[in-house]
Amino acid sequence: MRSVIIPAAGLATRMKPLSKGVSKAMIPVNGRPLISYIIEKVFEDTGAEEVVIVENEIGDISEFISRVYPSYNIKCAIQEEKLGPLHAINIGFSTLKNSENGITIWLGDTICLEDFNYRKDFLAVHKVPDPHRWCLVDEKGILYDKPEEHVPTDLALIGVYNFTNRKVFNKCLESGMKKPTHKGEYQIAALLEAYMKIEGPMQLMDTSEWYDCGELNTYYQSKARLMSKTARSFNQISVDTFFGTVTKSSSDLTKSEKIKAVS
Repeated sequence: MRSVIIPAAGLATRMKPLSKGVSKAMIPVNGRPLISYIIEKVFEDTGAEEVVIVENEIGDISEFISRVYPSYNIKCAIQEEKLGPLHAINIGFSTLKNSENGITIWLGDTICLEDFNYRKDFLAVHKVPDPHRWCLVDEKGILYDKPEEHVPTDLALIGVYNFTNRKVFNKCLESGMKKPTHKGEYQIAALLEAYMKIEGPMQLMDTSEWYDCGELNTYYQSKARLMSKTARSFNQISVDTFFGTVTKSSSDLTKSEKIKAVS
């Protein structure tokens, strides 16, 4: 069983007018809030023991969770100061119970339907044609944050990070929060660099099942790709309304075995 932190306090200024008055994670993607794809995937695949979503002061995510997922073990915490993604992770981690379980970080604007092995440390990545927009990583675990010059990799971090050693994670999170901020924000790169310095390079999981919703043009492309993707046999989901109910049924008996395997 794992603990999962979902930083989702972003306001998505690059997604206007879709994001006007709502959190980025609540932007509708084919009739469902973006965050619902993450919640479904997290609970299906990771065998999550507890999930913490770090939201902003709007409160629309926690309202949605209470209406649609009342039986799921999900806590919500508020990032009152906008001090970056690592700061949000720190808030989420402080909300978790003390445990020896591994930690998965899943950014609240990342739809990824890939099947991962949560028994290993990994970084989910995807090849991108425009590396200057992204934080890149190479096979040695060296990070290149939005490089201006040529770098020896085109693999971008897409926002799913898996850590098997919780004690080392905690230590590296604390050290990352002591690093200087970049433009007033604490960055995830500080955590990753510290963790890999101790545990070695994390496995790079190249995914084809990533749906980028970070900007308007990629958002519409991702909507089209998701619309054309047929539903997986084990997962049938119906949504009544945007703030209604989600009904899920499973026809794949092997799914429960998969969840046991990662616990």
